[in-house]
Amino acid sequence: MLMKYTSHLLINYSVKKENVADNILCIENMLAELKAHPAADIFYAVYQMGDNSFIHLQCFPDEEITKEIFRRPAFQHFFSQLESIIDQEPVSNDVEKIGFYSSFQVLRLNAKGS
Repeated sequence: MLMKYTSHLLINYSVKKENVADNILCIENMLAELKAHPAADIFYAVYQMGDNSFIHLQCFPDEEITKEIFRRPAFQHFFSQLESIIDQEPVSNDVEKIGFYSSFQVLRLNAKGS
């Protein structure tokens, strides 16, 4: 399922239409927890496709960091409620990072250099 200890993972799943708002709230809480207690070298993004499908992309440097992140309360709550709201079982795929670009990184670097 979603709780897989691998460094780069892409997961997609669908929730029942009546649970979309609850799922989004859980995701927002997970992201807020990451922002409040950041860990080095992690990337976590979630995208919604259509009405009730979601994609999570996690990039963690190692298994220890992954386990530490997944032990956080917001992640535990998300995992505990997911089974009861899914409409389509999660499909996970290990992915390999080839490269990465973010204009946010460029903007931050430029702001520091000004």
